[in-house]
Order: sequence, then structure tokens, then C-alpha cells
Amino acid sequence: LGYKPLTGELSRIRALKDKKGIPALAAHLGKIGVASPYGIYVGQDMRESTRHATYISQSGLGMPDRDYYLKLDDKRLAETRAAYEQHVGKTLALAGEKNAAAQAKAIVDFETELAKVQWTKVENRDPVKRYNKMSVADLAKLAPGYDWKAAFAAAGGGNKLDYIIVNQPSYFTGFNELLAKTDLATVKSYFEWQLLREYAPYLSKAFVDADFAFYGTALTGVAEQRPEWKKGVATVEGALGEALGKLYVKEHFPAERKARMEELVKN
Repeated sequence: LGYKPLTGELSRIRALKDKKGIPALAAHLGKIGVASPYGIYVGQDMRESTRHATYISQSGLGMPDRDYYLKLDDKRLAETRAAYEQHVGKTLALAGEKNAAAQAKAIVDFETELAKVQWTKVENRDPVKRYNKMSVADLAKLAPGYDWKAAFAAAGGGNKLDYIIVNQPSYFTGFNELLAKTDLATVKSYFEWQLLREYAPYLSKAFVDADFAFYGTALTGVAEQRPEWKKGVATVEGALGEALGKLYVKEHFPAERKARMEELVKN
């Protein structure tokens, strides 16, 4: 089927008329597992363990870390960057884009600028610096003009948020400034690439092979793809791990055995 299973999502991205629609689009893509320049997620409040909180964090790079974009004196990373740009272009071409090479260069340039304003691994290891509790209105001060209310509403938060926890405040200022000076065509190409990148392993053979050639071989040195049955097991485990685990426990560790083990522990 090629890229036909993604036709609806590609059409949604290509129909974006102006930057005002980006917050809702990014939230929608986030809900289907596609990366954007930031990620919104819910987790336990790190300073109030009885509550869950909404977090927002930097995201959106197609390579593992900002260093892949910014360490210009590292020969191996330079080769990886070149291979990455070629891979982006090839994937876009498989999706029917006629100007794929130019789009790929624009996408990598955009991601490079994102990398420049992202926090380093060392900075992100500091849980105190990453805990920045604020209102949506306060976040709007960091990135004025970006419709955060629309972003959180489309992500499912609506007006229910008492507060959010911003992991990297300075990043959001930098991201907002970058977005303002980036042309809409590049932004649309970037979202299209992120969609294709996420779903390439589940599309037809040409996409799967291209995805593995970069993310498997060029990036990590793995020479062969896993057999289909192993991919299938891993997919089920990733999507339904807890539900599958319940069935396994029911089959192999019934209630009477659990009761027996608890009795043994007591004694």
C-alpha cells in the first residue's frame, strides 16, 4: 500500500494554511505518537506525589541527541548527519514528494536550530532545574503569540489545568522565536517527515528497509532486521503489555498460588 495508510494524516498536514493551526496540529500528532518540537504528557507530580501533573518538555529531533547536530568536529557524527539528510529525502520521495532533497535540507536545518536551543543531557539530569511549575498564562509569557490554550485543549487538557510543569523554560522561548522566522512550507515538511518517521516501520517494504538502513544500520550498526514474528511480539508487548501480562498471570500464577506465596512470606 506504500504511504496510502497515512493519506488522511498527510492531507491534514498539507492543508495547514497558516501558523495559527500549528498548536492544534502538534497536539493531534502527539496523540498518535508523532514527535513535534515539544511533548505534552501526564505523570506523577515530582513534588506532590499524591497528584498527577501535566508536563511539557522539549522534543522533535529525528536523531537521538542535540550533539548529533552540533558537534561539527566529530567525523562520525558528520557522516551520520549526511546519512540522516539523505534518509529524510528518500523517505519523503517514497511519500510522493517531488522536491524531496530540498525539503530534507530544510528539515535538517530546522532541527539543527531546534537543537541549538535545547538543553543538554547534563542540564536535563538536574530534577530541580527541570521542575518549573506555572500556569498556562505564565507559559504564554515564555513564548508569546503561541496559542498554548489551543495546544492543551487539543491534547485533551481543555481548561482543566491548574498548573503545568515546564521542563526547559528557555527552550520554549527559543522554539517560539525559531518558529516565527521559519517559513510555513518548512514547518509542514517537518511535520510530514515526523509522521513518516514514526510510521515507516509499519508501512510497505520500501519504507521499512529505508527506516532500518538509517536507524538500524547507520545509527546503531545493526546489520539485519529482526524476523517478522519477533517484530510482531514486540509490537504487542509495546501496545498491550499490561493486558497481555494479566492473561499470563491468570494462566500461570492463579490466586491460590499467590495466597500460598503470601503465606510463605509471612512465615
